[in-house]
Amino acid sequence: TPLPPGEAGEVWLRTPAAPRAYLGPAGAPAPAGDTVFQGRWVRMGDLGLLDEEGYLHLLDRERDVVKSGAYKVSTIQVEDALHAHPQVVDAAAFGIPHPVLGSAVAAVVVVRGELTGPALRTFLLDRLAAHELPSRLLFRPSLPRNEGGKILKRELRLLLDDEALR
Repeated sequence: TPLPPGEAGEVWLRTPAAPRAYLGPAGAPAPAGDTVFQGRWVRMGDLGLLDEEGYLHLLDRERDVVKSGAYKVSTIQVEDALHAHPQVVDAAAFGIPHPVLGSAVAAVVVVRGELTGPALRTFLLDRLAAHELPSRLLFRPSLPRNEGGKILKRELRLLLDDEALR
């Protein structure tokens, strides 16, 4: 069911050439067909909204949304706020386990010059709601990426785990 303009929801695609099956990497489990394909509709795994003119604006990948307590936090919005700081060169936000909330937001950032965690948090206070603020911040010289340039958030979670053990 289409949502009204400005309201976020799941993105589904309909096309005459819609696929009827999922082909993934060898050995990877395929998602259940009824959760991805319905008739000629295909669930894309993205969250988005339509503006008043009917244009689609993608907000985040559904799997990257952090469910923190009663809130859903867009990692893209957190990353945009981090990138707004003039000393932040690169940033990635993602969810980490939290004993009370289920998940919390964490971020790994690459900065130019001297920037402290408290200074970056102060900067973010004007740009993010309290539940969107990263509970963990890690500064690194670079972010791990795959051959296509996509940030490997899985590896960043491991970096945070390693830091916690030190």
